[in-house]
Amino acid sequence: MNSNRFGNVVYWSAVIVVGILIILGILFVNMLLNNYEVIDKGKLLEYTSGIIYKVRFFDSYTIFIEPEHRLEGDVFNTFLMVGIAFISLTYAFLIARIKRDGVRERSFFMYITLFVGMLFLSADEFFGIHESIGHNMQFLASLPFVKRPDDFIILSYSVPVAAFLYFFRKELASNIATLRAMMGVIVFFLLASVSDVLTLPIEEAAEFGASVCLIVAILFLGSTHIEQAVNASNSHDKKSDMAQ
Repeated sequence: MNSNRFGNVVYWSAVIVVGILIILGILFVNMLLNNYEVIDKGKLLEYTSGIIYKVRFFDSYTIFIEPEHRLEGDVFNTFLMVGIAFISLTYAFLIARIKRDGVRERSFFMYITLFVGMLFLSADEFFGIHESIGHNMQFLASLPFVKRPDDFIILSYSVPVAAFLYFFRKELASNIATLRAMMGVIVFFLLASVSDVLTLPIEEAAEFGASVCLIVAILFLGSTHIEQAVNASNSHDKKSDMAQ
């Protein structure tokens, strides 16, 4: 076995292991979010005057938790989306700095669009924006297959997502690992949307899965675009040196 083939085997083995760990992590988080109960809260410990929560997992394990650290699926997913937003902003900044006329690159606009979009989605997750909009547009509940007004709002998010995927399809297709991760994003996003409409207990887990897949996609895609920007900058510098 030559070194290149061995390297490929090691690489894909690592990818498979990481993928399995991510899936197991998603399942574990989903189990925790659906199998815990706050059985008491108050000044439960004599050495602190703060409010403490007594939480029981799986009807068997009881632990004490500070209120700030309670398991909140929406809050945790909000942190992930904010992280994705600023990863995207970092890539946009690097492309603008490294490559000549980088601010005119489609990849630059893609990361800026992703930054704005993920900030909005994180705000929606934290403040319940689509629920609030739905509460003030109750006529939407009369539409076919719509039980709650906000169900239609969350499904309408698929329109800008589809537009983003279509407009930046060439940039997204520049890395095969990104395409695979984006397929995971789409699957989890659709699963979360359907779960929200049908009130299934896996909505938060699906949203978490979509966020994790999107992080993987952005990391692979960003590394490709930064490499392209560096190569283009080096090529421009060499041409400038030869001209002199």
